[in-house]
Amino acid sequence: MAMTEGPELPPSFPETGPTMESDDYIVYHGEDTLAIYSNRNQGVSLDDKLNFTEKTLMIYAETVFLNSKVIGIEGKNLGIFCNKLVLSLDEACIDVSGAKGANGTPTSNKAEKGGNGGTVWLYIEEPTPNLCKNLRIKAYGGDGGHGAEDKPQGGDGGDGGLCGVIKCYIGSAVRRYAERLHSVTTSQKSNWPGWIRDISPSICDDMDALVSSGFNEGTANSWKSTVASAAGLLDAAEKLQGALGRLISDDPDRATPSQETFDAIQRLLASLGKMVKDENGLGLPSEQDVASLVQLTENCNSFYGGSVVEKKLQSGLEDALNTVAALTPTTPGVSPLLNGLDYFSATLYSFIDNEARGFIDQVAVLGGGKGGPGGNGPTPDIPSGKRGVDQSDNIADAQLVSLSGNKTDRSIDQAIVSPEQCQMILDAADNIYFTDDRNQFLQAMSMYTRLTRRLGFLDVLSDNKEEEGSVPLAKALQTLESEYKLTVAPVSQLDGIYQAARRRLNSIVLNQDLWGHSDTWVPRLSLAYYGDRTKAMIESFKDLEATFHEYSKEEQKERLTESQIKQAQLSNTAMMQAARDDMESISRQGGELEVAADKITLCRPLMAAAREQLSVSLDEFREKMQNHFSVSADTLMDALSTLSMAPEGFTAIVLAADVIHKSWSKIEDDQGNLINKAYVVKQIRACQGSFASLAKTYEDLDAGELQVDDPGFSKIFTTADNLKKILDEFEEQVPADKVRTKLDAYLEVVQKRNAAVINYNGLIQSYLQLQRVIQSCKEESQQLGEQALQLNPSLPAIYFWLKRLRGQTRLQILRELNNQARALSFWGPMPVNSVSFLPPSPTTGYIELQSNHDMLIDLFESSYEGFQSGGWSSWPADGTFSGEGISVPLSQDVLDNLKRERGGQAAGTHDSESLLTITPESHTDFLDMANVRLTQVRVWLLGATIGSAQVSDGDTPRRALRVEITHCGDDTIWDPDGSPCRFRHGPVTMQFSYETTLFNASGGERSGRPGLVYSRQDIEHDYAGGSSHPGATDKPPIGPFGDWKLEIRKGVNPGLDLQSVTAGWIEFCGRNQLAKSPLREVEG
Repeated sequence: MAMTEGPELPPSFPETGPTMESDDYIVYHGEDTLAIYSNRNQGVSLDDKLNFTEKTLMIYAETVFLNSKVIGIEGKNLGIFCNKLVLSLDEACIDVSGAKGANGTPTSNKAEKGGNGGTVWLYIEEPTPNLCKNLRIKAYGGDGGHGAEDKPQGGDGGDGGLCGVIKCYIGSAVRRYAERLHSVTTSQKSNWPGWIRDISPSICDDMDALVSSGFNEGTANSWKSTVASAAGLLDAAEKLQGALGRLISDDPDRATPSQETFDAIQRLLASLGKMVKDENGLGLPSEQDVASLVQLTENCNSFYGGSVVEKKLQSGLEDALNTVAALTPTTPGVSPLLNGLDYFSATLYSFIDNEARGFIDQVAVLGGGKGGPGGNGPTPDIPSGKRGVDQSDNIADAQLVSLSGNKTDRSIDQAIVSPEQCQMILDAADNIYFTDDRNQFLQAMSMYTRLTRRLGFLDVLSDNKEEEGSVPLAKALQTLESEYKLTVAPVSQLDGIYQAARRRLNSIVLNQDLWGHSDTWVPRLSLAYYGDRTKAMIESFKDLEATFHEYSKEEQKERLTESQIKQAQLSNTAMMQAARDDMESISRQGGELEVAADKITLCRPLMAAAREQLSVSLDEFREKMQNHFSVSADTLMDALSTLSMAPEGFTAIVLAADVIHKSWSKIEDDQGNLINKAYVVKQIRACQGSFASLAKTYEDLDAGELQVDDPGFSKIFTTADNLKKILDEFEEQVPADKVRTKLDAYLEVVQKRNAAVINYNGLIQSYLQLQRVIQSCKEESQQLGEQALQLNPSLPAIYFWLKRLRGQTRLQILRELNNQARALSFWGPMPVNSVSFLPPSPTTGYIELQSNHDMLIDLFESSYEGFQSGGWSSWPADGTFSGEGISVPLSQDVLDNLKRERGGQAAGTHDSESLLTITPESHTDFLDMANVRLTQVRVWLLGATIGSAQVSDGDTPRRALRVEITHCGDDTIWDPDGSPCRFRHGPVTMQFSYETTLFNASGGERSGRPGLVYSRQDIEHDYAGGSSHPGATDKPPIGPFGDWKLEIRKGVNPGLDLQSVTAGWIEFCGRNQLAKSPLREVEG
């Protein structure tokens, strides 16, 4: 097809490099290739004046506008890779057809060959409706020229040009729904209530999305009606089961039906139970079927006796039996619901195939060029020239893709993403996230989610490095470097971006800070521990910042020196070390992973005890609960044990949880020594604000071989508002205050345990992602450094590499500063977030970081002065701890737990244990104390005996009881103004041993006098002021307010007998300041 020649047009896109002031739009010339990267709201616009000198134009942008009806670029290649393609004039044609060959002339022997058709690659994540009807892409080969006619014989015609290439990859809501439906129903096809509950809440939105994508509205409405009817029947059936159960209960406030009615109810209950559990599926209920069950439920609830009313009830029961029987298939393969599912699934995939073919048939117009005719001779008897060769036609390729990270994505054979444009999106999201304004987190979350979905194929790109070279998408990404010379190490760069987005998303969902720390975590360290490391890091950053500033100046890009690159590579090495430090922080002894694991372990016995107490308190209400909630009290307790709290304000929590949960289920085998796989959550779901929703969600979980109290059992997320609704509904049916108290206690420990489980899983994800960050850094440092020196220092990838190094180095310094601020908050005490250092804007750097560091030093001086100041009271008053401190009696529950031996364990293990929580209300002396810090902790059990002497001290046998005491790590310390400061640090375990014979003989007289006490704990050496500043090994003292675990090992206490224990105390020695105001309650 011929193109109309016109005047020479100026280049549409002059080269535009990235600068510090503007790096969200770049135009770069590669190897005969022009690349445009954009993350601007106005996107990239193409019109009929499009002109560029290179063979290929590649556009990576969120939005691309086609602003003319015809956009022609003869024989060139055009790649458009976008989220949305907008046809500004409602229709557009992209024409890359080759030019017609020139006709023969008297001076040439043959006409010219037609130009080859170009190539169009089109990738659209969210296509607009009717795109097939309004967009055309032409890629004809040019026809050959006409042979000359004024030669001794006619000239030969020119050969036709080669056919062009058209490849389209279109995001499809239909394919996404089809794959989701397949996944949900395949995993639980025999459990139709399970998948109906999964897909019914969003069925209207899902079908609207299908229809807007061109799917047949009638078919979509039919499936929506089927799902809605099945969901309505399921809801009606479950409510009817509850009403029938209440009707035949022994409730004295209800009328008792006759035996005939009673028998009919029993038959209907059995039929309903079979219907909702039938593996053969379900019939298709009508609105009348559902309405009849709803009406029967109302009749049951309002039944008050009497022959007329009962006869009407019996008629309704008989009708319901017939309805349920008709809706319950008796043989496999005849279920209208399952058959409807199969038909609808087949229709979805047929639509997908038809859409792909339609794209080929309607959008793609291409063909080989036709050979030109030979020229006629001067006279009829002189032979004409030969006709040129016709070229064969190509077939366009179109695929509808789901972008869900499946292996099918690997078949895409074009580089649909670029690291440069993805980095722009990550930077934009980070700029929002780094403000630390949670009101804006949803916007950042949306960008991170888009990136994690777009780059999800990286998880399945290859099973190993050797295979990567044979995967079409991996090979296509490599062409960005090898063929087009647009970037370096594209897969490594993309993977680094992908992991960063996932880590940020993970942190938002788990309510962590930028570095993956929970909101109250603190290291129990002094500023001296960090030494001069931070100062050296800031000085190194100063050099890197200078390198980046010089490089960012447009005129300096060609003069990047070897020393500057080496400085950058040193920073890259530092970034890898920072990632290793982060991994060490997570995995080291006393690190966050161990803290979370210990919390899980510590909560298990407390959770078991709380459940047992709740179970006993529910005994008199079990039948009422079964009748109202249609599930047993034990099932409700099981369901409650799975609850985890979602961060406030995030209505999209399930979506985000699904995103992060993908990595939780992919823990490599070689991590077995680090990770306790028993704590890895298998599923995440969400429930609404009712017991019915909680129970249904719980019943649909895939338990596998796990027990519900196993930490790795699936978790159900809910919000505080929904939990309140659940508890209010519970209280309506079980109004006893005693039960609610036990329920609240049970939920408190459940939420502590499950929060630790979710945090543990999030830390695992961070650890695994950091491994991949290190690998990406290794590859980038070598390859990008080499490119900067040897090939092309103006490569955008070099700019973004240096920018990433600058940003990551700065973040690492900020992480160090924030860790120090967290440490100092525990010294203060002050709230953890009272001093934090937010990532500075791109225009600030070294000076601000140095200022932050100076601020920390001043803060540490202030804390030191606080420890040195007067106003401290110590208890006991003498420095030898020989007197009695503050003793808190142990509750009977704690004593009973200690008496309860845990059989079947080897000697030396924890044979008995109990947990307790200490608050200021635990002892009146605490009520006006601030900044309480401990120096000794003792546990006394009156009546505990040891069977034989362990050693002899002169003529006196020793019968010492040794108790292990663990501060679980959650610490609340009130400042002098009465404000509580919450902290979470590593558990602190200590031993205490005392002489049982003397203690029992004294009737429980507690003191630290020699002969009675055999051990003193090292916590007395925690920093408590003095003539010198805290050193590198000094730690701030812990406080008493939090959870404590008491353990008594039978193996180290021979002849131990706790059955005669009548009382017990936990005694604290320490010091405090005066609370100037009443102690305020802890929020949350």
